Amino acid sequence: MALVARPPSWWTATVATVLQLAVFASILLFVIDSLAVSSTSSRILGRDVSVSSHATSQPSAPGGPVPSEQMFDVERALGDLAQITRMPHSLNDPRSIDVRDYLRSTIEDIISGSDAKFSDPLTNGTVAEFGSKRWLVYWEDSSLVVRVPGTGNHTEALLVQAHYDAVPMSHGAYDDGVGVVVCLELLRNLIQHPVRHPVLINIDWGEENGLFGAILFARFHQWAEDVRAYINLEAGGVGGRAMLFRASHPALLTAYKQAVQRPCASLVGNNAFKLGIVKSDTDYSIYTTRYGIPGLDLAFTDHRSLYHTSRDNAQQATPESVLSMGAATLSTARKIADSIVTLPSLPRSPRLPPHPPPANKPHAGGMKQHAASGDIVKDVVFYDVLSRFMVVRSYAAEMWLSIATGLAGIAIVVALQYPFLRPLPASQVPAYASTLNLGSSRPMDRLVLQLGRGGFFGSLLEGLAHLFKSYLLGLFGSLLFAGILVSMVMPRLAYTHLFLFIMLLFSATALSATYGLSVWVGRSRLADIHTMVWYSWCIMCSLVLLLLVAPLNAVEIGIFYRDLFYTWASIAAAVLTALMDPNTYLYALWRKQVDRLAPRLSHSNADDDHRERLLRRDSSSNDEADDEDDDDSGVNSGERHIARHTNQTQCLADNHPLVIGVMHLFASLRALFGVFLPLLVGMDIML
Repeated sequence: MALVARPPSWWTATVATVLQLAVFASILLFVIDSLAVSSTSSRILGRDVSVSSHATSQPSAPGGPVPSEQMFDVERALGDLAQITRMPHSLNDPRSIDVRDYLRSTIEDIISGSDAKFSDPLTNGTVAEFGSKRWLVYWEDSSLVVRVPGTGNHTEALLVQAHYDAVPMSHGAYDDGVGVVVCLELLRNLIQHPVRHPVLINIDWGEENGLFGAILFARFHQWAEDVRAYINLEAGGVGGRAMLFRASHPALLTAYKQAVQRPCASLVGNNAFKLGIVKSDTDYSIYTTRYGIPGLDLAFTDHRSLYHTSRDNAQQATPESVLSMGAATLSTARKIADSIVTLPSLPRSPRLPPHPPPANKPHAGGMKQHAASGDIVKDVVFYDVLSRFMVVRSYAAEMWLSIATGLAGIAIVVALQYPFLRPLPASQVPAYASTLNLGSSRPMDRLVLQLGRGGFFGSLLEGLAHLFKSYLLGLFGSLLFAGILVSMVMPRLAYTHLFLFIMLLFSATALSATYGLSVWVGRSRLADIHTMVWYSWCIMCSLVLLLLVAPLNAVEIGIFYRDLFYTWASIAAAVLTALMDPNTYLYALWRKQVDRLAPRLSHSNADDDHRERLLRRDSSSNDEADDEDDDDSGVNSGERHIARHTNQTQCLADNHPLVIGVMHLFASLRALFGVFLPLLVGMDIML
């Protein structure tokens, strides 16, 4: 007779549900708070996102005043932005002269009475490019360069770079008006609160038409000799947060990490330019790729549909966006230039030409040059996690971490099967099984059996097959959805609303993969396929690290850095699955502790009486069958009754409210680590 399990008590289910909702609500509030800088509102969940809360290089004391050297005046920056973006001002547009005159007058007012030096060169130079095409350009430089001396006796300087020219028909508010007004605010700050090392501010001309302003500065300007590092301010979109999307030295990244409270960084830009995925370029390529100067590249990336159009105007500029670039630039520049270690540790780039340059000799050299002897540019892995903290490490460390994590994931899944007692189907037990004792005290004997087709090895293979098929279905579903959406419904969606497009694509992928996985798992003949899928997911993530991520790290490609988080999440999910798997040692361990902490679990009078009634009823119903079967008399009959008694006792224990509560806790944590956090990490770059 089958034993009907008792349903869990109402209070157990209620407590488990409340705990799950509390955990998920806490994580949701954490994510929303991480979006504060990019929000169009100045208040998020009742918290004021003011200038002082994000412009400081270090967290200020609660309720205390923000030091004046850490303040960034957003209102004044927006006023300057409105002045220089009143009209389009592209190359050879006469209206660009008005923009230059305004910037020149503003700079002279700022540095009046200070020791800062202003270079208004209006110089010229000949630039010869030898790459896929031969071309010669004679260029007149209209850049505005300021040198703010340091308080110490140092010559090593930091360069902060932006450009004031725009493309035709564009007002150039974000590309690159915001960068220009940030430079003006930084200049005001440094005049009032100087730092240890000199700071050069170069507002150049000619970026949109060939990066010529940066070329002429590095090639001809007398102050270029002192530059040891730089910060380039750019835009690849209109609005949003200023992202650190390219960097070329760990010391500069460490300074950014220490200076910015809410970092927004990703190495995707480094890899995208390196692989040729992104065809556009910035002054970063001149200073780092050509001349070997390490630096940071900050840029806006949202709303690509407004980029390089007439709608890139001052009306699109929000205080939050301007503040995100201004605060990051101000705090990082001060951190680098005020350090006694950072700039002195960076030698002069061996790729820089001699200063002054040889007379009447054009500078020849393509964008892609070989690294010179003693090259100081170093690509590293860097990214932020929900704008809370930032990871900076070398590619070698990333590679070995990927290998170690992948091997650990596989080893943990095998170790979690201890003592290797997972039931084996009789039809799939190998012929040599008679020589091995499944109940043997030798773990290796049991492990050999489990590695056969009928053991957990075969089950893992089936789980991996289901996961692989579901991923393929998810890819097919996303491509089909994208094809229909882009070609038939909204052809410009991917360009005008990139975030919405990615979210819809991500949802189509997840729904397709989830549907396929549920169908294939439901049709599986394995009784514990739901358990084996979690183990298989850990194995799959570990194999991806070993076979894909680590080899790419060896060639300094780190675009799949999130797979580390996926593998860590899958390991946590596998451990939690083992805690719920009756065939593992971890399950037996915590059940033993629960039995010890709750004696009523197995020995309460009510449970004993109920168990005896069930045993008597089951024994009487089987007496007739036992009498007719002589082969089952004696010891075999006693073994059956002992087995039934054990199963009934275990079933009763499984339905105890305490056991159900613990299982609910493990299931909630597995959903958190195995489902929610991987999705959150995957969407982190969009947040």
